[in-house]
Amino acid sequence: MPTKIIAAGATMLLAAGCASNPPLNTSSELGAARTAIEQAERQGAAEHAAVLLNDARKKLSKAETALDNRDYAIAQRYAEQATLDARLAEAKAESEDAQAAVAELNETIDALRNELE
Repeated sequence: MPTKIIAAGATMLLAAGCASNPPLNTSSELGAARTAIEQAERQGAAEHAAVLLNDARKKLSKAETALDNRDYAIAQRYAEQATLDARLAEAKAESEDAQAAVAELNETIDALRNELE
C-alpha cells in the first residue's frame, strides 16, 4: 500500500513539473517574435511602419500573458502572429528606404541631365 501511494505521488509530481514548463516550440516562437521585432526596429520600422510594429508588440505582449497563464496554444499563436507582423513591418521599412534611395538617385540623374544640356 505505501508503495502505491509513493508511486502515485511521484507520478503527480512528474505531471506537475511537465505542466509548468512551456513546450519548447512555444518558447522558441516567443524568442523568434522578440528577435523579429528587434530586427524591424533596427531597419526603421518605428518610422516607416509604426502601426505594424505596434501590432507586433501588442501580440507579443498577449503571447507572454498567455504563456504566464499556461495557455500554450494561444501563446504560440500570438507569438507567430507577432513574428509575421514584425517581418512585414521590416519589409515595409526596407521598401520605404529603397523608394527613397531610388527617388534620390532619380533626382541626381535629372540634375546631371540638366547640366549636360
